[in-house]
This record gives sequence, structure tokens and C-alpha cells, in this order.
Amino acid sequence: MIYRFSILAVFVLAACGKPAAVDGDDVGIAAADAGSDAVDAHVDSGPRFVCPNEGEEVCGGKCINVLISIEHCGGCDNACQPGKMTCGGAEGCICLGGRIMCGGRCYDASTARSHCGMCDNECRSDEACVSGACIDISDDPMVLGVLAATNDARAQSQDCGVHGVKPAVGGVQLNSQLNAAAQGHAEDMAENVFLEHEGSDESSPGQRAARAGYAGSVGENIARGYESAEGVVAGWVDSDGHCNNLMNGGFTEMGVGYAVSPTTDERFWAQLFGRP
Repeated sequence: MIYRFSILAVFVLAACGKPAAVDGDDVGIAAADAGSDAVDAHVDSGPRFVCPNEGEEVCGGKCINVLISIEHCGGCDNACQPGKMTCGGAEGCICLGGRIMCGGRCYDASTARSHCGMCDNECRSDEACVSGACIDISDDPMVLGVLAATNDARAQSQDCGVHGVKPAVGGVQLNSQLNAAAQGHAEDMAENVFLEHEGSDESSPGQRAARAGYAGSVGENIARGYESAEGVVAGWVDSDGHCNNLMNGGFTEMGVGYAVSPTTDERFWAQLFGRP
């Protein structure tokens, strides 16, 4: 809000006339007596607006019921996360769908590695959160599902579009270091809602694998939105570049990562192939 102040300028005009005579060094000085009265500037803000109904507050010049409003829950400046929260009256925003509130955001404690089962219960980099418990990534049904679907696809020839028809190749096995690197990238994409091979820290697939302790060469497939292991592998097979990676007989190991975005509820996937 911009306030503009008006300034009242007061000019005092000296009376016309001849100057008084000067005797020697004495100079007569006329002093203006301003008086002793204090001057007080008063601003009238007008009558205070009061909302007529219980639970209402003035927010943005309107009466809002802060006990039910999603945009102003419990107070004018407290907005609930759309699709994840509802207004719980005086308690403020509450999470929907069995999610838990951690740090002002709602998380699915059954799948969120950073809040697995409860707030701040973070799974290790080689673990996944399944049904609210941290388990080894290699035991995760989603990871095992991607492994099975990938090896089923590799067991038969596949048309990889511009890369031609690829012959059947041997299966891959899970590698814990590749799993950790893939999981980290899936979580990064889910948390920051992007789909790129370059991480939010500008890392490449090879750099992420090296940080996890993997020394071989790698190839990466990523995806978002697919709900099942079978569905995401089918999507990769139908995409020329991803299909070419998946059917590369030089790759003998694989890591899988997946995470659900706390913002959009989309599932993000990373498949990291390796050759020792």
C-alpha cells in the first residue's frame, strides 16, 4: 500500500517598511514568537469493519470463514495444499487420503522414503519404503516387477524403431549400487517434478552411478506417470531410444528406482543399466 502525504507550506511575509537604525555594532533582530501551542496531525482511519458471522475474518477486504476455507484455513495467510489437504477448522490444514503431515506438507507414509511410516523416518539409499516399512530395494515388489518385465522383453526380439529390430538377449540381474543410484534420481525427479536425465544437481547418470560406488558404464531409462512395473516397461519398449537401451546385450546388471511426487502424486521411474 502506498501512502501519499500532503505537505502544507506556510510562508511568513515580513511587513514592509524602513529598516531600523543601527547604532555601532548592535543589530536589532526581530524574533518571531511561534507560541507554545503543540500541533498534532490526526489521521482518521474510519470505522473498523467487523464480520457478522462467527469464524469469519477480514482477508483481502472480504469476510472469509477461516474454519472451512482452503485458501485461508485458520487464518488469512494459511493456504492448504490443493488436492492433499482440507481445512480442519481451528486445527488448521489436515491431510487427505491417510497421508501424514510432515514439515507442513502431506506425505504417503506407505511409500515416502523420507517419512516411511512416520515423519523423519528415512530409509537408507539401498532401501525402499514399502507399506510403511524400510526394506532392501532388491526385495521391493515394484523393483522385482520391473526386473521380471524387463527380462521378459529381452527374451524376445523387439522392434526399436529407428534403431532397427533387436534380437533377443540374455537377462539382467539387480545390482544394489545401481539400485541406489536409480532410486536417488527417481526421488529427485519426484520431489522437484521434472523428467530429465540430468539431476537437479546437474549430475549425469554415470556420475550418480559412480557416487553409489559403481565403476562400470551405464545407460538410463526414465519415465513418469506409469502406475505399474509392467506398464512402465511396456512404455520403454514402445519408445525407440529406451527400447535400444533395454535390448542392449552388453548390459548385464540393472538398478530400479521409483518415487511418488508429494506435489502431483505422479510416480517417477528410473532404470539404470550397467556393464561392469
